[in-house]
Amino acid sequence: MSTETAAADDKHKLKQMIVAFYAIANDKPPAGLEINERVAGVFSTMLDEARKCTNSVAYVPIPFGSKPTSGTGVVIWMAKEVWGMAFDSFSEELNSACVKGVLRNWNTKMKMATLNI
Repeated sequence: MSTETAAADDKHKLKQMIVAFYAIANDKPPAGLEINERVAGVFSTMLDEARKCTNSVAYVPIPFGSKPTSGTGVVIWMAKEVWGMAFDSFSEELNSACVKGVLRNWNTKMKMATLNI
C-alpha cells in the first residue's frame, strides 16, 4: 500500500472527472459520492472499459511503469495523469453508448465503493 495520501485537490479533480464521465451518458454519479481508494479503482476500471469500447487507447496517458490499481496511489495517479487536457480530450472521444453500457455494468460497484463496501 502506498504511503502517500491523496490531497483534497486530488480528490476534487477525481470527483470532477467522475461527474464528467457520467455526464457523457446524460447521467449523474451516485448520490453522496465520496472519493476513496475503492471509488478510484472502480472508476479506473470504468475508464478502461469505455476506452476499449471506443478504441481510444491513444487518449489515455500511461505513466512509465505500471499504474496503481488500488490504494491511495490510484487516487493520486488518476489526479496527476488523467486530469486536465488529457481527460478532456479522452472524454470527448468516448462514445456515449459505450459509457452508458459501462455505467449499467459498473454503477452498483461504484455505489458500493462510495460507501467503502
